Amino acid sequence: MSSVEEHRLRFIEASIEVAIRTNSIPTVQQIAAEAHLTPRQFYDQFSTYEAFFDACKDYFLSFGDGSADPGIMKLDRKVRIERHVDTRVLVCQKGYRIWSWLRRPNSAGAFLLPRSVAADMLTLGRIEMVYAPELAALSERQRNSVVIAINSLVHCEAW
Repeated sequence: MSSVEEHRLRFIEASIEVAIRTNSIPTVQQIAAEAHLTPRQFYDQFSTYEAFFDACKDYFLSFGDGSADPGIMKLDRKVRIERHVDTRVLVCQKGYRIWSWLRRPNSAGAFLLPRSVAADMLTLGRIEMVYAPELAALSERQRNSVVIAINSLVHCEAW
């Protein structure tokens, strides 16, 4: 990982810690202090605070990409379910509190909606991939119902 990528990640993860600890939108100064970097370094990485929010949202969308590996369908059911649960735990523990905070009205602006929809679609796609062998035996209507039910069970708000 390059120093640029490392600094970006440190700023993003620092913002998560500050936001959770203070239950408010962190300032650049708070984020920089938590990351043990400077506000100038922050603006070297992100041209604006809005660009920083975009990077945070993209970071959350990247959680759990490993569960979407097409090779997962070749594994037995127990291993597929374990991997799916492990992924959801990671997403819920590390990302959900800040993600739900970013989704609040007036916290991140209208530019969040497309990423929110993308996150939901990504989750549904992962469910369809992980459970593809079982879903293949069902009609389309049944598949849709089962995917919605699984999503409800593994959704972070349900934990």
